[in-house]
Amino acid sequence: MLMVVILHVTGDGGILSANKENFLSYNFIFLLRSFSYCAVNCFALITGFCMIDSDYKFTKFFSHWLQVFFYCAVVTICFVSIPYFAENYPFSKKQVIKSFFPILGDNYWYFTAYSVLFFMIPFLNELVKAVSKNQLETLLLLFFILFSVVPFICLRDIFKIYHTFMWLAIFYVAGAYIKKYNARVPVKLSLLLIISANVFILLLENAGSCLLQTVLHNRKSLDFLLFRNDNPFVVIHSVSVFLLFLSFRMGDNLNIIRNAGKVSFDVYLIHAQPLIYNSFIKGKFLFAESENPLAALFYALGISLAIYIFCSLVGFLRVMLFTLLHVDSLAKKLINKEN
Repeated sequence: MLMVVILHVTGDGGILSANKENFLSYNFIFLLRSFSYCAVNCFALITGFCMIDSDYKFTKFFSHWLQVFFYCAVVTICFVSIPYFAENYPFSKKQVIKSFFPILGDNYWYFTAYSVLFFMIPFLNELVKAVSKNQLETLLLLFFILFSVVPFICLRDIFKIYHTFMWLAIFYVAGAYIKKYNARVPVKLSLLLIISANVFILLLENAGSCLLQTVLHNRKSLDFLLFRNDNPFVVIHSVSVFLLFLSFRMGDNLNIIRNAGKVSFDVYLIHAQPLIYNSFIKGKFLFAESENPLAALFYALGISLAIYIFCSLVGFLRVMLFTLLHVDSLAKKLINKEN
């Protein structure tokens, strides 16, 4: 989830654009951003890896929805009721209304896409279990060519699946395949693929920028090539990062990871909540400009880590509140009663 924060801080936050005139600083930040772009794909891989053999329960989705609604409602009420926010961070009535309808209002594109994916999980699991290994590998290869390579070559989203549940479903199947067949690659190969993918993206940014701007006069096409989860090199990078972490032995760090995992969704929900995002993140870090690339990198990592830690602490408070009010237990009883 820290990678998601880094993407938002360096992108819409303005750190990357602030360092545009400083060649080294810009490329350092660009590499950090490039490395972090695997985050969304990795979340879908993790979902497939974990859910292929897990019990499918609607309470899991309902629990996530309650978290989403909680933050949307609390943040919106704070902005509406506290004069300081109302005066210094203007918002429209439409934004307020949309905040109380997380999915219909499309407040979080990932959760909206995940909501559809969640109801498709039983069918995707049956698909993965029913087909042979060769068939599944062929299917994943076709997905990669059709939905990653082809759009990359054509410079447009031909099939319109970017930022939809269909893209998450592809990585869900990939994660399920990795779990089912215990697919692994050597650590050195994972590292080589990660480094190669990011170096190529960096070269494409520098060389491609000159080509597209001077010859084709089309910077937008370059942004399409680079800043998308379906970029073939981002796809390779994502799978390689996931396989690399699978090869690690967590040991004593497992409890730390589990505790951090409990509030990772909270980190996303808090900092990406539309009112918070537009008021405190979007365009707010243009000051983080430096000719010293290490200083620029420190700005990006420092700000991102500070947001991550703050949101995690708020997340732990939310967990305590939900536990105190027995929210999860009530949700399970409600779902069981409906069933």
